[in-house]
Amino acid sequence: MILLLPIPAHAFGSGKLLSRKTLGSSRSRIKSSASICNAFRSKMEGKRLFFLAFALTLILGFTLALILTLTLTLTLRPGPLPLLALRLFLFLFILPVGLGPLLLLRTGSFFLLLLLHLHLGLGPLLLPLVIGSFLLLLPRDPLSPESWIFPLPLPLPLPPPPPSPSPPPVPSVPPYSPYSPPPRAWTPPLLLLDRAPLTIPRPRLRQAPDSPRPPRPRPLPLLYAQPLVSSLSSADKDSISTSASSGVADSKAPPSESLSCSSSQFATSPKQPVTPSLAAAGDTLPSLPASETEQEWRRQKDVEGAYNSAIDAIMEMTGLEEVKAQLLRIKAKIDTTRRQGASIEDEWYNVVLRGNPGTGKTTVARHYAKFLALVNIVPSNNFIETTGSRLASDGVLSIKGQIERMAKNGGGAMFIDEAYQLTNGQTVGGKQILDFLLGEMERHVGKMVFIFAGYNKQMEKFFEHNPGLASRVPYSLQFSDYNDPELLHMLGKLISKKYNGQMKVEGGIFGLYMRVAVRRLGRGRGKEGFGNARALRNMLATISERQAIRLTEERKRRTRPDDFLLTKEDIIGPDPSKAVLESTAWKKLHELVGLAEVKRSIKTLFELVAENYKRELAEKQPIQMSLNRVFLGNPGTGKTMVAKLYGQILADLGLLSNGEVVLKNPADFLGCAIGESERNTKAILEATIGKVLVIDEAYSLYGGENAGGRNLYKTAVIDTIVAEVQSVPGEDRCVLMCGYERQMREMFQNVNPGLSRRFAIEDAFRFADFANSELLEILNLKLKDQDLDATPEAKAVAIDMLSRARDRPNFGNGGEIENILGKAKNNYQSRQSKLPASHRPLEVIFEPLDFDPNFNRAERADKNLKKLFEDMVGCEKIVEKLQEYQNIARVTKQRGWEAREARHLIPTNFVFKGPPGTGKTTTARRMGQVYYDMGFLSSTEVVECSASDLVGQYVGHTGPKTKQVFERALGKVLFIDEAYRLSEGAYAKEAVDELVGILTQEAFVGKLIVIIAGYGKEINTLLAANPGLASRFPEEIHFDNMSPEHCLEILKKDLAKDDIECAAIGATSSDEYKQMCR
Repeated sequence: MILLLPIPAHAFGSGKLLSRKTLGSSRSRIKSSASICNAFRSKMEGKRLFFLAFALTLILGFTLALILTLTLTLTLRPGPLPLLALRLFLFLFILPVGLGPLLLLRTGSFFLLLLLHLHLGLGPLLLPLVIGSFLLLLPRDPLSPESWIFPLPLPLPLPPPPPSPSPPPVPSVPPYSPYSPPPRAWTPPLLLLDRAPLTIPRPRLRQAPDSPRPPRPRPLPLLYAQPLVSSLSSADKDSISTSASSGVADSKAPPSESLSCSSSQFATSPKQPVTPSLAAAGDTLPSLPASETEQEWRRQKDVEGAYNSAIDAIMEMTGLEEVKAQLLRIKAKIDTTRRQGASIEDEWYNVVLRGNPGTGKTTVARHYAKFLALVNIVPSNNFIETTGSRLASDGVLSIKGQIERMAKNGGGAMFIDEAYQLTNGQTVGGKQILDFLLGEMERHVGKMVFIFAGYNKQMEKFFEHNPGLASRVPYSLQFSDYNDPELLHMLGKLISKKYNGQMKVEGGIFGLYMRVAVRRLGRGRGKEGFGNARALRNMLATISERQAIRLTEERKRRTRPDDFLLTKEDIIGPDPSKAVLESTAWKKLHELVGLAEVKRSIKTLFELVAENYKRELAEKQPIQMSLNRVFLGNPGTGKTMVAKLYGQILADLGLLSNGEVVLKNPADFLGCAIGESERNTKAILEATIGKVLVIDEAYSLYGGENAGGRNLYKTAVIDTIVAEVQSVPGEDRCVLMCGYERQMREMFQNVNPGLSRRFAIEDAFRFADFANSELLEILNLKLKDQDLDATPEAKAVAIDMLSRARDRPNFGNGGEIENILGKAKNNYQSRQSKLPASHRPLEVIFEPLDFDPNFNRAERADKNLKKLFEDMVGCEKIVEKLQEYQNIARVTKQRGWEAREARHLIPTNFVFKGPPGTGKTTTARRMGQVYYDMGFLSSTEVVECSASDLVGQYVGHTGPKTKQVFERALGKVLFIDEAYRLSEGAYAKEAVDELVGILTQEAFVGKLIVIIAGYGKEINTLLAANPGLASRFPEEIHFDNMSPEHCLEILKKDLAKDDIECAAIGATSSDEYKQMCR
């Protein structure tokens, strides 16, 4: 009835149609509304038909309003308040239309007047209201149901997806995911209304000042998924799984771009893989199944109306099941406390994030801070991000200022990454900073939250700094390493994001080759420092580098390769069996002189690598192997050169990412203070990831029994190497420990047993000393490289010198050739300097005397022998025995034997028996020269010692002491005087046993002359006490007491040396001489 008030009063006058004049009169249009109403009532009074028509009008108007409201509700999906306003508006809009028949019955002209009135009076008013109401109910994005302002749980037909450059095949039944809108098939409205879900209202929480207003909860009834799944076969049901839109921790790609894979794709299969096809990175495949925590959060959102954008962001991240579960537990505690009406303002919500790098700790820290702001634990979402080292360098005043500014701005969260740097001793003032933070946690509870992050082991030491730290940081989020399906899922997403979905992958983005690559990366899982997402990016960079090299080579051949194709070789590297044949380093290794055993060992290793490659393609576990090796051998045998070639071959096969060789010695690892050795070792190992680390003279890391305090630092180095080097398949590092075999074995037997598991000394590469033929080949190569030459005789002399030097300890092999070449150059220059300049040749050709001025001593051995003993009296038997040895050596040399091959024919151990002063020491010294001339010794030097030099002073001291004496005498003569004393004392027997053992070792047999001397009776007692000792000294030389005539002759010669003459001694027929001889 209110809508009739603006009708002009004169319209009820005559009951006839209004004239043009009447309508145009402005005065008649402004008559009072009261008179119009009175005229209308007066005409209707007493008419029973009016009341009946009015009742019918109300019923008709209400019915039409209800129908239109329901229609618009199903179309526009308005909320409760706009729905109420819409119903009221439609009722009032339909009411005049319902009154039309009543007015027409009463007067024929009134209906036309009403229509004219609505057109002229209410039309301009109703039109803006209708348009405004319609615009108010429209969504921001009509194609996106989530963007409607007031959504209702009613299904709509899904809009068609936007076109894509390479659309995937559309499955017959789309998979259902709890993080994406459900499949919306059209269902009759009445059925939906009858089965509408129950929505539990959530309490209205105070929002943070700058936090966005959350949208209203949109319940999701189970009705939508049930008819869809029930109509499928069992096979189709298995192919449909709930999936979560997930991504790399640092990725910002929308969920629609996420790629997914199934964990069943990683199941090993004995079948051979089929021929792979090409698939683009943008191809959609079944995503990762939703975890229990993600399903629980979906349930809370659907049933309880929960909402938190920070939790949504964390749930969308790949993996991190423990983190997500702990976050829901924190939320549950907050909700429960608030429902109970208890206070949470005095509770700590500080948290520590533990895990390896690349697991998303920084990203989760940001979301955790936002989560606490959304649930009003902290009043603001201010966020400060820093590191432990930065806090330590800035000092207490700086961190105090940051905290005060955050408190003035409403509070927030402070994230301290690598917090363990505050307590590891490497930063000055770090512990003071942590003590200060403990007080700030107490003072700003309820306003600020502190988030600490770091590796597991380091964070354990971090919490040991102060017992109160654990109580102020009650929550811990453990970031586990990603499993293989998650890594594959993340790799596919990285490729799709980097190349905008255009990159094609041989075998498919989740095919065999990609799975093999991810498995290789995943073998480092569980180890401290495993890179996770960072390692995945590094692997993608390696794949891109291989692709770039391949494309460059193909372009060189004038072909047109596809830049958007990753081949099998790009992803998993070349076939080792083929790549090793094309490797330049492998060819150089085989061109090296000698090293036959090393070459066989390396070949066996690479055959195992090729076998593992085939097993990986068959999706079988590879045979366990380690790239770390022990190199045993003397210096100059090519260990460093082989190490470089070995590393390059590993890089060519794709087993190492770099292949560079880094040479270190034990001094580079050792520190001068406690903890410094560990830090140095970790820094070196971290810097050599992807490279070959060569530790030369590694046996020096074992201090031995007499190392004292220095042994602590060496032990720390060994323990750190054992902890950091795991020797697991896929480890992108190769460590080579080089040294002499005896010392290396001693070290492995006495240090951390884990070292033997990391470096199998039984499978060591043994670098044997070069044979004479190999030394000659190396000599020729070095002469050629330096534009030098030598006569065949000179080369023979050089090899003879090298053969002698081989008996010395630590024979230099190739380095020894450089030494004799240096001497030959000096001798040649001295010889040429004596010639006139015009007679000096331009070409340098060495002669035998350039290498050894006494090179022909063997030809003059007889004369030298007689000359050596001409001043000795009564040594005729000794000279005869030595001449016999010289004849044997001469014959073997004429037959082409080397000196060492004739050692079993010529004794090297002797027993000198006789009283003192009979020439035992002098004979020993002369024998050094004799054996040197025969080519058995590398020096004429005689090492003299006594029994006391072999016997130790405590248990375990005698053996090493005796061994050191023998090592010092290698290539020389060892003369042990008064050896009978070895049968006396508590530790003397230990020295005899050690002596017997040494004489049977290969490192000493035939490489030195050992002479034990003493009185005949006492020496016999010593030999009888140990039968093994007697068998080691088969040759005995007796020195009898000298006759008076021999003594006088020796006296005469000694006096002659001082130019003293004695006539009585010279006159052998005189009475005085005869009297002296009595």
